Amino acid sequence: MHSLSRSPQAPELYAHPGNPGIFDLASPLSPEADTTQATVAAAWEHGIGLVVVGPEAYLEHGLVDECLAAGINAFGPTRSAARLETSKTWAKAIMRRASVPTAAYASFESIDGVRRYLREHPAGTRVVVKADGVAAGKGVLVTTDIAAATEFARACLREVAGSNGPPTVLVEQALDGEEVSLFSFVSGETVVPLGCARDYKRAYDGHEGPNTGGMGAISPVDLPPNFVEDATELVVRPVAREMARSGDPFSGMVFTGLMLTAGGPYVLEYNVRFGDPETQVLLPRLETDLLDLLMRTATGNLEGAQISLSDACTCGVTIASEGYPTARAEPRPVRLGELPSDTILYHAGTSSDVSGTLMASGGRVFTAVGLGDTPAGARARAYSLRSAVSFEGGWCRQDIGL
Repeated sequence: MHSLSRSPQAPELYAHPGNPGIFDLASPLSPEADTTQATVAAAWEHGIGLVVVGPEAYLEHGLVDECLAAGINAFGPTRSAARLETSKTWAKAIMRRASVPTAAYASFESIDGVRRYLREHPAGTRVVVKADGVAAGKGVLVTTDIAAATEFARACLREVAGSNGPPTVLVEQALDGEEVSLFSFVSGETVVPLGCARDYKRAYDGHEGPNTGGMGAISPVDLPPNFVEDATELVVRPVAREMARSGDPFSGMVFTGLMLTAGGPYVLEYNVRFGDPETQVLLPRLETDLLDLLMRTATGNLEGAQISLSDACTCGVTIASEGYPTARAEPRPVRLGELPSDTILYHAGTSSDVSGTLMASGGRVFTAVGLGDTPAGARARAYSLRSAVSFEGGWCRQDIGL
């Protein structure tokens, strides 16, 4: 929303469901009910020319399909194409057919199959267990503990049931290397890369603790020359072609999680939206009109689009509530001090009480983003902004950007 508000086209912006930070920039859409049909009806009533779908749950529930059926332009994939994120087994099949490098895996619909598979792994071998469906960024466990892997798989089979079939869990080979996220606009077979960011998935300093939806991110990332173009050709364009060939053409944002191994980049997963916190450090560097890119993608006119990123460095620090990611705290009042220059405070888990007081409503509450000429300068501004935000139990990692 922040980047759309900077568009030279000066669009009138609406948001649903939104939060106090978003509503500083946009008006509430306020459908009568939180359904895809009601959201489309509200968009039609307000004469909205482009619906940009953010959360993966709305994609899985077919909001783009409903918009297109109503004659409203929508940025994002159809429900079928969104399976690139919402069904990891489906995505693996696409990758296999497109010859995209990814970790070896097996998928299971029963805990007995998982247990037998894990027994065959040598003691001390790391495995990756993934929920097949939408799990809000937390459906992954990397461990050498076979008992823990089995119990996590059992929880996934019990709790993470998507709309793509029976609950399924994947067990993957663990890959070694550094992670990076690659963002690309995709419309059919046309792919225009946006750029890269690196996020910090583990909850605690030193990359310790459970996986989260992301505790911070940086951009740009120190990568080999031409990495963005080469990686796009290796892991994004072949998938776009295969999806178009197989009858599920993709339109929207492909956010590729990569592991940079000694043998080259391997795909960890695809997301089909602007994901945070990576987007929150990448889009502030965008000099091209985001609204123009979104509309060109949604209307099939992406061919020839040019993207320009500034040389600025950005660092984002996630401020989480007490207990995250294993528990959700009760809402707490937020106190905001003076916000430093060259910073952006993105809201996530915030709300307002009946008196209008800003509340931390749990989970990941804010991302404090700093911009600078150097990585160190961006990091210093991000943590300066973080210091201006306080609420009971609020915490963050202290090593983002180091």
